[in-house]
Amino acid sequence: MRLSIRLIAASGLACAMGLAFGATRGVGPQSPLDLAPAADARVALRAGDGTATSQGGTLRLRFNTPLLQEFGLGRVEGAQRSSDLLRAGFVLELSPRSTFDLHGTEDSVHAVVGGSGSLGSGLRLTGGRAAIDFEGMRYAVRGDAVSPRIDFIGRDGRVLFYADSLMFEWINGGATFHIRSADLSISAHLAELLGQPLAADARIAELHLEAPLRTRALGAVPKGAGTPNFHGEAVPGVPGETYQVDVFMQSYSMSYQGCNNCAGPDGQIKFVPSSTLVNNLNNGTFVQTVNDPMGTSAARYTGDVPWYEKFTTSPWAFPYPGNDQHPYLIWNLYRTGADGSLVQIGRSSVKHAFLTVNSGNCAPGLGGNHVLRRGCADTYGVGNNDAPQDLGPRSEIIPATGRFGRCGSIFDTNCDGVENSVSSGQFDRRMLVRESAVDPVLNPGATFLTESWYIVQDDINVYNTMATRPFTTAPSGTNWTAVNGSPFRLGPAIDRWAESSPAETQVHRSELTETGEGQAKLVAKAIRLAGGQARYHYALMNVDFSRPVTEGQPPNLRVLRNLGFRSFEVPVFGAISDIRFYDGDDSAANDWTFERIGDRLVWTAPAGNELNWGTLFSFSFEATSFPSPAVATLGVAEAGLPSAHVIPTVMSNSDALLSDSFE
Repeated sequence: MRLSIRLIAASGLACAMGLAFGATRGVGPQSPLDLAPAADARVALRAGDGTATSQGGTLRLRFNTPLLQEFGLGRVEGAQRSSDLLRAGFVLELSPRSTFDLHGTEDSVHAVVGGSGSLGSGLRLTGGRAAIDFEGMRYAVRGDAVSPRIDFIGRDGRVLFYADSLMFEWINGGATFHIRSADLSISAHLAELLGQPLAADARIAELHLEAPLRTRALGAVPKGAGTPNFHGEAVPGVPGETYQVDVFMQSYSMSYQGCNNCAGPDGQIKFVPSSTLVNNLNNGTFVQTVNDPMGTSAARYTGDVPWYEKFTTSPWAFPYPGNDQHPYLIWNLYRTGADGSLVQIGRSSVKHAFLTVNSGNCAPGLGGNHVLRRGCADTYGVGNNDAPQDLGPRSEIIPATGRFGRCGSIFDTNCDGVENSVSSGQFDRRMLVRESAVDPVLNPGATFLTESWYIVQDDINVYNTMATRPFTTAPSGTNWTAVNGSPFRLGPAIDRWAESSPAETQVHRSELTETGEGQAKLVAKAIRLAGGQARYHYALMNVDFSRPVTEGQPPNLRVLRNLGFRSFEVPVFGAISDIRFYDGDDSAANDWTFERIGDRLVWTAPAGNELNWGTLFSFSFEATSFPSPAVATLGVAEAGLPSAHVIPTVMSNSDALLSDSFE
């Protein structure tokens, strides 16, 4: 069947045009980058690598239908749905002569370097403006060993869709090439045909692929490469040194992925990142891993990271016996208001990672695509991070140690060790941000920061495993834009807020460490106002502090609670007014209440809205006095000792009036 796109008239009736891609009017000359090149055989083999070629296979697409609807392609028709409740999607068979050319060893895929073929079945995307048939669509692989891309090509040779951020491995005992996840995006050419410029590069589906191998001439793991060097193991021949895990965020970008109820007065926008992390490069000497002031690890010898999907038992048991531990990813969005406040206006659930491609300057070794080795990098794309079966609540993680309470989690509700399907719509357990919270018209003078970070078991420095960057968004018709700014910086958003302050502002930064239960950061700002007043802002970030209540041991660990802080207390003297609290949500019913008790101002959480890990709350008031050193108190939500922690800050001091000094 011939691949075609038909443009539909506004009335919903087919136009007489009936355009095939090769006859489309109003499209300029083909760009060389818009054409799919043949497989590139010049990609060099890694040391010890061999080659393999797949034949045929099955492709599955899980569409972001709300986003498709915004581009006029909201109905998916004609294809069989996957019977796998854990991995939903529409199934397309590849033609028997379809191939993928691969490099790797017996235990690991290292690169997708070529391949081509065509799609079967009758999958169609239809809507008010167009109908696109996938049947007969050709594909070809761009031969980039670092970041392979699969182009899906129309009859005129122009690219309609492309897949990138490929996550791949061997399965079925090495007999099958498996793309566990990839992003499927709309090309600029197709966006032009649809009359939807914002559709260009929009990630509209997650792609999965299983392709049996036709030929196998794979190499063995290089000689001398042994079992993984896990955290805490002794370094051979170096007395007193152990391997330590210290993973870095290397890059990320945030994408708009649809809007829930945006026809109403205040819809919820979904933003999802594509995030790349890289393991430490150190192997006895200190070298820079990421180009950033925090880009060099304090771990002299790099520990390997276990990276096993949920419900998998690692064969490399020590020192992680019988578990299915893996890294996790979260992301947040912040707004700095014109008044100088910092508010967290969006926070995600937890993305459970499942494998690593191990790209980049990788050290060889056993463990395949389920151990992140020294110098190896890995990218989790937008469709991957938006996959509902891998998104769980933060309450199931012990953040300071990176342990996952599988037993009783949403993935194993009855604790039988068998993964159950999770009911989920396109907007469940996502980072959703109210339109009113980011609309530039409603927030004059505001700026925005995104934050993306991994939680990695036994990581010695959580701050270089996270990063922030400026972000702007604005409405555009039925869509919202997402623009990722510079600079990209390691560390949390609260640090960037502390570095950026208006004139006549005093800033105080402090950190809660050495608790044995996790860390927190507090930044206080006193901003001089007109009329002899000052606005005091306190931003309190619970990084990874919790006092977990658990049952059992891995792999049957159950996390009953992992609460953080229940109160925040600062000394105050003299008159204060306009007392505020910000938790970033749109409910006043769960706001922390405040009470002045003598020379203390105490905010207290209602049950269910404690300041838990990965979350920032803000507190503010006005005063008529100059800031001076003080100590704030953080009440721990869970019973036990200590019941509170103290942390340095500043307070309003009635003995030092603003008219005296403000430096």
